[in-house]
Amino acid sequence: MIILDEESQFPLADGATTKATDAANTNPSLDAIGPESDPRPPPPPYTSSYQATEPVYPEEHYAPRESTAKRFWKAFGVAFCIWAFIFLDGMFLALRINRGHPTYRWPWPVKESDPPSRRPGFPVEWPEESDGEIGHCILGPHWDRSSFEPPSSSSPLDSPTLFSANTSFKLPVDAEELFFFSRGAFSRGSIEFVPGDGMDVEASVSASYYSDEVFKQANICLLKRDKSRIGLGIFTPDQDSRITISADVLHVVFDIQVRFPMSWAPPLTIPKLTTNLPSFSHHIGDLSDVVHFRSASLVTTESSIQVDSISAFEAEMETSSGTIEGTFRIGNALKLSAVDGSISTNISLYNRNPLITNTLFLKSTNGFVESNINLFSPSTIHKGAYSITSSSLNGSLSLTIPSLPPGLTLDLEATSTRGPASVLLHPSYEGSLSVHSFTYPPTLHVREVVVDPMRKGRERREWERKHGVYAIEGGVFWVPVMRWQDPGTVRVASTFQAHLEL
Repeated sequence: MIILDEESQFPLADGATTKATDAANTNPSLDAIGPESDPRPPPPPYTSSYQATEPVYPEEHYAPRESTAKRFWKAFGVAFCIWAFIFLDGMFLALRINRGHPTYRWPWPVKESDPPSRRPGFPVEWPEESDGEIGHCILGPHWDRSSFEPPSSSSPLDSPTLFSANTSFKLPVDAEELFFFSRGAFSRGSIEFVPGDGMDVEASVSASYYSDEVFKQANICLLKRDKSRIGLGIFTPDQDSRITISADVLHVVFDIQVRFPMSWAPPLTIPKLTTNLPSFSHHIGDLSDVVHFRSASLVTTESSIQVDSISAFEAEMETSSGTIEGTFRIGNALKLSAVDGSISTNISLYNRNPLITNTLFLKSTNGFVESNINLFSPSTIHKGAYSITSSSLNGSLSLTIPSLPPGLTLDLEATSTRGPASVLLHPSYEGSLSVHSFTYPPTLHVREVVVDPMRKGRERREWERKHGVYAIEGGVFWVPVMRWQDPGTVRVASTFQAHLEL
């Protein structure tokens, strides 16, 4: 066990060790050496490379706080812009969707006496101001809807119920014009003109429909134009291209029957009859002995026109995707046009004024033309003149003229493309002849033995000249020639084959 002295147990305050103390005590010569006598230079002063500094922090900048009112108006402006965008987009979308839906046209100022159905906001189609003055209208709620038919196996949309409704109108017989027209995408049907009882012209209307919503938007009105032009207008909503359900469900089928009184003697005279009824079939009954029309104009689409018999001074009929058939008694002019349909007629033209040329125009596109034409003239001296033009595009053409008074001037042109053209003339014709074709050689046949139509012992002379293979020119005359007669012209042409016989 080693026991240290009291000084060795604790270190000195100045950091010296006990060994240094002992050395000083044992070597007294070191005490005599002073700083001046020490040959070694003093050590350099102690400098520390580390210097204590305070940390440097980045300077913080604080924006001034916005007021509550300013932040509120900013948020309100953003919200308003979002709302305006959504609102305008919704409006444009509604306009696009409702572009074909019922529109509310109010050309007349709203009066306190007007029924609610005539006020804005009621979803019913109304006439435009140019359609005429409204007499009265029959709206969906005012129809007689007491009957309906059960659905058939062929009914669309899982056999919905077919409803029907009825109404009627009276039209004056002394009107300058009777007119019938429709506007809108959801109306179709038929119109029929037949003899009837009573003293007025009566129109009965029957409506058949599947969609009660569409029917409630339909409207039929009695209209008056000028002073004495009376008629009916049918109005339904316009078409919307977004509608994809069956059209049979959306359409309202209107069947109109117009009855002319038979009690008038001589036959009733109607100055003018006009129709503009797209997708309405037309049927004229046996009216030639009941009523005489000074002017008759029938226009339809996707439907046929059937005429049992009609008497008119002038008549014009036009259709597409339908045929024109019937018997016509015309005093001046007749024009028949069919697109994607055929024409088959029996026509009698009466020339009661030798100073007027009676005209007949028959045209079919993508269909044939077949017509039997009788020409009459009551005059024994001046027979008058007739002009007949007939054409068929992509179809055949056949004209027969079994009756032609002697001394009458006839100008006839018959042409067809992609189909044969054939004309059979009465032998009393006098004038030039022309037959042309471009596929097969044309034919011209003039019968040799023919009795003089005037019973005066005249003889018929003819001449014929060929121009190549596809053209024949010629003419026929009765001698002696009547002084008051002008020669006629007959021309038959076809891109397929042409034939003329008389």
